[in-house]
Amino acid sequence: MISNLTKWVSKTMSKKKDLRDIVLSVQDLPTLPIVVSRAMSIIANGSSSSRELAELISHDQTLTSRMLRIVNSALYGFPRKISTVNDAIVILGFRSVRAIAMAASVIKLFPQNGNSRFNHKRFWFHSTGVGICSQLLSKELGIGDDAEIFTAGILHDIGKLIIDQFSHEEFQGIIHLMELEKINFLDSEKKFIRTSHAELGGMLCEAWSLPKNLVQSISSHHIPEKISDKGTAIAYLANYICNVKNLTCFENGMKLDYDSAIVNKLGIDENVIDNIFDKFDDSIYRRALEFVEII
Repeated sequence: MISNLTKWVSKTMSKKKDLRDIVLSVQDLPTLPIVVSRAMSIIANGSSSSRELAELISHDQTLTSRMLRIVNSALYGFPRKISTVNDAIVILGFRSVRAIAMAASVIKLFPQNGNSRFNHKRFWFHSTGVGICSQLLSKELGIGDDAEIFTAGILHDIGKLIIDQFSHEEFQGIIHLMELEKINFLDSEKKFIRTSHAELGGMLCEAWSLPKNLVQSISSHHIPEKISDKGTAIAYLANYICNVKNLTCFENGMKLDYDSAIVNKLGIDENVIDNIFDKFDDSIYRRALEFVEII
């Protein structure tokens, strides 16, 4: 069994694909729902009102329902019930609403492959955990816009879904090699494709016309030497913390490497990181799980 599996993995590795061609063929890519694209345009227009955005979102009953359930969940923990989209926008702000709309929509663009061993629910559990942990870091360190940082966390690994959807055989090979050699996803994918899930995710988000800082965070979250802004450094650190805390994409995923130079990019010392680890408690797991159950 193992020998046959090893032969299959070796054969798949020998065909090493460049998936950037797929991403560059925009017609092949999943596109954002019209309501989300229009919402992004409204948010980008500084003169737009919360009522204008609320009216747009309210036309999509499914999105409205999900958004209100998320706003009233433990993720935000408001003391009173928020019953309208307009109230949600006024209380949370445009960028937080965009983050929720993106998450609620993107999860539907990449349905679970029935033949895949890749558990999408666990994937989104990890991604949401990274988003929540990023927010925690943002608030703790007083760095960046926590809504933008949450969005980057939610979308940071979306390139994995591109590989699974458009190059399923290679994706299965990556998973098998992880198990055979006890390595992490990042090291395994290098043997199958001529790019990384981070680069693919950044290209997709650029095709979706997301803000440049989000694209940068997603495409560079595994390359500490290329991280030049604090938002991306937070995404890197949040992803590492979630992996250490076993809030991972894969049940038996190997731990990521950690570059201690990242603390210098954030202008902090290691004691602050230890404090963040202490604050990472069961509530983050519960909030992430509830978020995924809703969307």
